Amino acid sequence: MGLTTKLTRFRVALCQCQSVQGDYNFDPRPDNLEKAIKKIKEAASGGAKLAVFGECYLQGYFSYEHFTKCATTINPPDDHIIRLVQSCKENNIFVIMGMVTRTQNFPEGLFNSSILLGPEGIVGSYSKVHLPSWVGTGPGGAKISVIEKSCYNPGVEIPVFDSVLGKVGIQICYDIWFPEVTRVQTLKGAQLIVISSASVSPFEENWDVLMRARAMENQAWTVMGSVVGKSEDGQNLFGGSRIIDPTGKELARARDNVEEVVIAEVDYGIARELREKSHYFYDRNPKLYDEITKALGRS
Repeated sequence: MGLTTKLTRFRVALCQCQSVQGDYNFDPRPDNLEKAIKKIKEAASGGAKLAVFGECYLQGYFSYEHFTKCATTINPPDDHIIRLVQSCKENNIFVIMGMVTRTQNFPEGLFNSSILLGPEGIVGSYSKVHLPSWVGTGPGGAKISVIEKSCYNPGVEIPVFDSVLGKVGIQICYDIWFPEVTRVQTLKGAQLIVISSASVSPFEENWDVLMRARAMENQAWTVMGSVVGKSEDGQNLFGGSRIIDPTGKELARARDNVEEVVIAEVDYGIARELREKSHYFYDRNPKLYDEITKALGRS
């Protein structure tokens, strides 16, 4: 039986995978797509109605300078998108997958995107709004360098997508450091917040705090699916994929530095009951929050 009515309870699969990275002479998408199709089938066999993959999974995270050779088009959909939709239809499942996308119209450009696909086609596409670019030392003295602003255009919208899974807000990795994103999506009615990530060591504890905080602040189901393995420049992508319920409880988590599919059930009734008892959003006082939207000046 196909998905035709709104679901209030369904299973989510965290497809924590390592993806092949590309270079000037190699397009990694066919290899990564074949692995994804196997994981989608595994997720569906476990009863999942949504399978979540990590940031830039299709091209391989940090294959920066090679992305122009293997970026994906979604309008019109290229062969990789068509194959993914076919897999969704065959397995009666939805998929959220990170990938590098390109626009066809002026001004052409690349985006760090995450696509929501289902049995009927593309539901929606989100492009990362906050693009980190910094070099420094992380916790424990680890050297960290990220140059996303040199590779992508920033997204310009914070959408919420409506489907039989309810209303879904999508973020990508660094976006979670900005609580405004989750709040905007929640105020737009998002019942499920999904983050596609390439979680880099040594920020394991940061993700522990941020995921629970975003879930509790917004009384919303919050899901993160990450890639694992080594980035192009040798940084460790630890994973840490997890599902957090609206109270901040960790319901399921993939093991760090391991490829695996972890499945757990999301129940929107928990959020509804929590909000009915707490009146949390009615306690907000937006007229005092004007400073949040003001740009920082320069002295």
